[in-house]
Amino acid sequence: MKLYWLIACCLFNAVFSIPSLFAQKPTLINALSLNNGAHVVQATSSQKPQIINDTVIPAGAAEALLDGDLKKGWISAQGQATQCVFVFELAETFLLKQIGFNNEQKPQNRAQSIKKVRIEFSSTSATSGYDVEYNLILEANAPIRLMGIQNIRTRWVKITIKSNYGHPALTRFNEIQAWGIPANALSGINVTGTWQTAKGPISLIQEGNKVTGCYAQNKGHILNGEIKGRKLRFVWEEEATKKYGQVMMVINEEQNRMFGLWDQGKQFQEYGHWAFVKKSSEATKCPDLQKEGAAQTKKE
Repeated sequence: MKLYWLIACCLFNAVFSIPSLFAQKPTLINALSLNNGAHVVQATSSQKPQIINDTVIPAGAAEALLDGDLKKGWISAQGQATQCVFVFELAETFLLKQIGFNNEQKPQNRAQSIKKVRIEFSSTSATSGYDVEYNLILEANAPIRLMGIQNIRTRWVKITIKSNYGHPALTRFNEIQAWGIPANALSGINVTGTWQTAKGPISLIQEGNKVTGCYAQNKGHILNGEIKGRKLRFVWEEEATKKYGQVMMVINEEQNRMFGLWDQGKQFQEYGHWAFVKKSSEATKCPDLQKEGAAQTKKE
């Protein structure tokens, strides 16, 4: 195992921006973002439960560490301030170049900031193969700062909180980011099939990069779907409830799961978390999918 000890609060001052110095290189992607398909595999109990499928992401839940909101984060359960473990799965294998934590708190909560944390990386599975390890000492109440790491090839990231700045019962932090580039070339994406979701089975039909679909609950329709890279964006609309909104999903490397964010109404906001698991490559024929005009009007 490769083991690194770093005093993060010192090294952070030497952080550099790869895209700005080397413009010809690929733009770095925050692999630990719900927007980019990361999801929580395991999380120590918190003051809010882990998010399942399409519920709203509350402050305190582990998913709040990946939602891009630097003011809303994870809070440990009362009495479980240390030995807190998180495992995150990335949408695909990445070569990671930078990692950082948002440890910023209100002054009165300084003692709840993370002090010592272990970060491990695996390309094997969520439960094994963690052969690269970094041990960091974070600065209390520090905003997010990125640290250069050794171009690590990984699919799973494991975080263990070893200590905080003295609070006996609670630990909290707001965000974790891991920036890098995809390790493998993107293969052809095909989402046609039946996917299990919190709304029951959803059928998707892909033609070129366009996607439509349907689901039985509330006579739901998937409209205006479009795939760019690994990202699928579409409008959902329910006849029975008259509700609609937008969705952004990311297809994983194996093309058997999608994770992403959904909202309700005209303006896309990071409102809730949604998960799709592929059950079959066969899609149910959906009635009345020629509703692009109405959906497009609502989208705009």
